[in-house]
Amino acid sequence: MKEGYTEAEAQELVNHSFETHAPFAGVPRRTQGRVIEAIDGGDHWNVLIEWNLAGKPIQQWFTKFEMKNYMRPVQP
Repeated sequence: MKEGYTEAEAQELVNHSFETHAPFAGVPRRTQGRVIEAIDGGDHWNVLIEWNLAGKPIQQWFTKFEMKNYMRPVQP
C-alpha cells in the first residue's frame, strides 16, 4: 500500500472541516473547507474537499500527505 489513507481513515474525515496553511490552485491560504467525500485511488484513498469561497464553490481532492502537511483541522 502506498502512503495514503485507508478506506476507514478517509471515511472518518467526511464532514470534517480543514483550513489551509499553504495556497493551492484557486484556493488562498487560510481558506476553510469541508471533506465531502472519500475517493478510492486504487491502492489508497484520498478525500474531496469543498472550499468555502465567494461565488462558485471549488472542489479538490487531496492525499494524506497534503492533508498532514498543508492543512489543519478546524471546528465547524
